[in-house]
Amino acid sequence: MNVPEYNKLKTLAIAFVGDSITSDRASYMNVLKRIYKNNTNISFIDGAVSGDKSDDAVMKLYLRVLNYKPDIVHIMLGTNDLRRNKDNNSKPCISLDEIKHNLEYLIRTIKESGAKNHHGHRHGLSFFTL
Repeated sequence: MNVPEYNKLKTLAIAFVGDSITSDRASYMNVLKRIYKNNTNISFIDGAVSGDKSDDAVMKLYLRVLNYKPDIVHIMLGTNDLRRNKDNNSKPCISLDEIKHNLEYLIRTIKESGAKNHHGHRHGLSFFTL
């Protein structure tokens, strides 16, 4: 697999925001790390944490990701947001409006930082770029 053409004098920094699907074991981030393990022009920033919800990612975006000045940021969040509470109402942990607001904030803030944003959906849709 060839790396897309990029300034060979600069390392391409790719950051990941998400939960265990992004970060743990055989995640897509770790698959990419293995594919590009011999390419010294690519660095990976793991800003994903198992169990994270979109509000966690919002609170820690600068600390975990933007601090490192990534060129590209992948976002894949939502599973834990929709996890049901263990109360009688069995509502999601975070409302759909809050999830939408959090994701819009993440995308806007990443774009304003100068990084390119890629985000994906877990239910069969491909990644797309804003």
